Amino acid sequence: MTDNSEYQCVARNRFGSDFSSHVKLLVYQAPKFTYIPSDMSILVGQNAKFLCAGTGTPRPEVKWAFERIPFPAAEARRLYVTQNDDHIYVMNVTMEDQGVYTCHATNIAGQVQASAKLRVFGEQIQYPL
Repeated sequence: MTDNSEYQCVARNRFGSDFSSHVKLLVYQAPKFTYIPSDMSILVGQNAKFLCAGTGTPRPEVKWAFERIPFPAAEARRLYVTQNDDHIYVMNVTMEDQGVYTCHATNIAGQVQASAKLRVFGEQIQYPL
């Protein structure tokens, strides 16, 4: 934001000038999504990937939840969240992975959330060699 800066008030008249203390102005911007996760339909055994990206000042912290349960509580289940938390991968999907995945972006100025549904179809058929 271009208004972030230090400011000082100066008063002048015919008798002279006076200066106020320096004041630092910080402008915050609430999170806003630049990309929201999309619903997916895949087969058992495939990998799912959801993307959630946003902007804001300061940069929003992104967190994920599955069926309202925040990660990392669910990370034990073949889930991988990227370093910036903007992608989540569900590896080797099972029927239990079907549900709603929610992205929360939060900073000091506010929060937004977006959700996507993962639909999982059929058991993968293993053919003998």
